Amino acid sequence: MKKDTHKEIVTIKKELKDLRETVDLSIVLNPVDLKNYVKEVLGRSKDRVRVFLAINGKDSLKDISKKLPGVNVPRSSKFLEKKRLIYKLDVPGKSLVYGKPHWAHVLNIDEIVRKDYGITDDE
Repeated sequence: MKKDTHKEIVTIKKELKDLRETVDLSIVLNPVDLKNYVKEVLGRSKDRVRVFLAINGKDSLKDISKKLPGVNVPRSSKFLEKKRLIYKLDVPGKSLVYGKPHWAHVLNIDEIVRKDYGITDDE
């Protein structure tokens, strides 16, 4: 039974890797729609942009709120979640933590947003 389970796990891992590579290629070949969508969602809201860039999959909203005084982090994060630019992570021992979808990393969306909105790493 153990041998069969191991074989199944190896097979599933291979299939998952193949699917991920296929999706990654699709994203890289058609990035314009996703980039335009990000621009549309962020719009002219500096708060949304700052919150989006601060989301890193590690810091809680409480931590981000401390880093971004004067920004309504909960409101911006709810909007970004509704538009599917971020999603909730289950991080034990932390309050609400968000991450970004895989495609955002593949396309290096953070750098594109920084460039488009004239934001340096220091901001």
